[in-house]
Amino acid sequence: MKKLMLVSALLLLPSLCFSADTGSISLTNVKIQIITDPAHPRAYIYVTLNGGCGGTTPEIVMASSTNPVANSMYATLLTALAANQNVDISTTGCTTDANEPEVTSIYIEP
Repeated sequence: MKKLMLVSALLLLPSLCFSADTGSISLTNVKIQIITDPAHPRAYIYVTLNGGCGGTTPEIVMASSTNPVANSMYATLLTALAANQNVDISTTGCTTDANEPEVTSIYIEP
C-alpha cells in the first residue's frame, strides 16, 4: 500500500520543464534546416543550447496543430538573417520527436 501511495504521489508532482536561452547570437554561418517529415515537420537551428534535453540543437516544431506560430518563428529567423541582425532564442521543454530543446520564442535584437 505504501508503494502505491508513493507512486501516486510521484505521478501527481508537476513535471520539470527546463528552459534555456541563447542570449544575443548572430545567424551568420549558422545552418538552419527544414525537415518536411509529415509526422514531425520541424526546423533545426544549428547552435548549441543546453536545455536539459537529450540533444542540444534548438528545434521549431513546424506542425500548425501543435505550434500555430511556427511559420512566424521561421519568418523571424529569415528576417534576422537577411537584415544581419542578432537573435535571442528561448526554449522551454524538449520536443517529443527528437528530444531537442523546443523553441518557444525568437527575438530580433536591435
